[in-house]
Amino acid sequence: MASSNNPHKYSHSTTQLVNVPADFAFQYLKNPLHVGDWALACFNTRPSATIDGLYKGTPIYDESVIGYYRVKANLEWLIVDLYIGSKDVQYPQISIRIIPEEVCGLAPQSCYITLSAWRGTQRSDESWERCIALHEAGIWIIKCKLEAVFA
Repeated sequence: MASSNNPHKYSHSTTQLVNVPADFAFQYLKNPLHVGDWALACFNTRPSATIDGLYKGTPIYDESVIGYYRVKANLEWLIVDLYIGSKDVQYPQISIRIIPEEVCGLAPQSCYITLSAWRGTQRSDESWERCIALHEAGIWIIKCKLEAVFA
């Protein structure tokens, strides 16, 4: 496990100001097939052929691995949760929170988007550090993709 002075020992969050309306961001991010647009650990996303609501993809850094995930979205709270794991069992590991313009006094048609991840006890330091780096890149990809699609 990471050293005790690591501020990201158990979780990591990163936020960007995105110049699109919160509802637009939510609709885009809750689509399971769009996960592969920004999640570097889940490229080539596609539905599972055998289990409804289950999707799979491959990490950009290791195409020999297949990861499985489900998306659970809450419109009232503007939260999109990704349940990640094996074909048989997935756990909530990533959450996307969308903060509308009026909450923080942002410019019209803008929002904050926060990407959060939690570290499982089985995750090695190297795997966790890679997760943090991928999320730091992923939030920028989300920003760029959403702003390009909205334009």
